Amino acid sequence: KIKLEVFFKENNMKYIRSVTNFLTLKFNSSNKAEEFCKKLLNKGVILRHLVSFGLPECVRITIGLPDENNYLINQIKKLEF
Repeated sequence: KIKLEVFFKENNMKYIRSVTNFLTLKFNSSNKAEEFCKKLLNKGVILRHLVSFGLPECVRITIGLPDENNYLINQIKKLEF
């Protein structure tokens, strides 16, 4: 979890900290959050766009195993958003 938080900070990605097994990324718009979510889902990363929770500009990412977290970081690095 700390590795992901460091990565998000280094890349100026806004997120909401949590004491649970997930982090919530916050984007400037619902469209940006949806685009991010779709691109990562297409790469096999499971996450949740939080529209149904009343947070359309947010995406929840579950903290996985170290290899899964590394995969997530590598896929985010490849994105243009």
